[in-house]
Amino acid sequence: MRTAFSLPTWIKGTFAGLFLMTALYSPLLAGPVYQTRVRVVNADNGPARTDPGIKDMIKEIGPVFKYTRFRLLSDKTMLLSPGQKKVMPLPGTRRLSITPRGMKNNRIQYHLRVDTTDSPIFETDVGLNNNTSVTIGGPRVKNGVMLINIQGRTR
Repeated sequence: MRTAFSLPTWIKGTFAGLFLMTALYSPLLAGPVYQTRVRVVNADNGPARTDPGIKDMIKEIGPVFKYTRFRLLSDKTMLLSPGQKKVMPLPGTRRLSITPRGMKNNRIQYHLRVDTTDSPIFETDVGLNNNTSVTIGGPRVKNGVMLINIQGRTR
């Protein structure tokens, strides 16, 4: 009687290779995946300072949001499929729900909602070109405001 362990090495290697190929390529075969990065920033008029992790973001939004200090509160990157909702905590009792809805006119369509445990604060849909971002000026936090930057990229 032969067991799996007594099979020739080339057969075991073939099975291992097939298993590895299936594991690596099955997400690609399942459909589109969107690499989604969410950065939450506190902006206020304290001593001028910008966290290094958001310098690229500040170049775009600096002229729009007239603050002197930008502090990165969180930075999360996730892989999401169309319709897959992710909920992230925000400062205070707030949370962000983000759901990619697919592609339309070569743009990744996201549904965004910021709410508290008992009521919505705002809800909107945005369309992002591949590898671009949008920054939303959010609710007040301490002496400033919360900024939410969403970047999307197809994989």
